[in-house]
Amino acid sequence: YTPLLALLLTPGCYTHRLFAKLLFSALDLVAGWLIFVIVRDRELLPAKHETHQRQGLADQAVNSAASGKSTTKCRSSTAALIAAAAWLFNPLAVGISARGSP
Repeated sequence: YTPLLALLLTPGCYTHRLFAKLLFSALDLVAGWLIFVIVRDRELLPAKHETHQRQGLADQAVNSAASGKSTTKCRSSTAALIAAAAWLFNPLAVGISARGSP
């Protein structure tokens, strides 16, 4: 382990013995939230080839963007939720963050 990790876990010596488990579990929740936000925002960005195609068809792009915006947002939220759930409910990640003797 890195000395920085030991320094980060030092408060566990003076507070409660479950400090490290709670810290790692909280950081896993933060990682799940970040995965959700990154995947959701990445799915909403148009691809490069779509951007070039839409430049020539301005009227059609405005209509398609207005009509398909809610379905794209719904699909991206679903994909983000699946990605975050895959991290949060992964038994390996849960086992590593909560391992050790109490």
